Amino acid sequence: MENLDQEIDTIYLKYCILYEQAYDQNGDWIPHIREQIITCEQSLQALYEKKFGVSYNDNLAGWLAFWVSLGRKHFK
Repeated sequence: MENLDQEIDTIYLKYCILYEQAYDQNGDWIPHIREQIITCEQSLQALYEKKFGVSYNDNLAGWLAFWVSLGRKHFK
């Protein structure tokens, strides 16, 4: 489980870094960065399902709590 948590943390931090770089000076998405963000989101969804045994779509409240817990963990 610890390796799974480390993988989740790594992908989440990558997601955050990419999100900071996702917009150009006009406020428009930079397409190749947006694609990487989507990949991170999909990876986190799969890892959430693996860790908790439930689809994020079937437990949206749990999914949101998961995101909040990651934010609190990394941005105190």
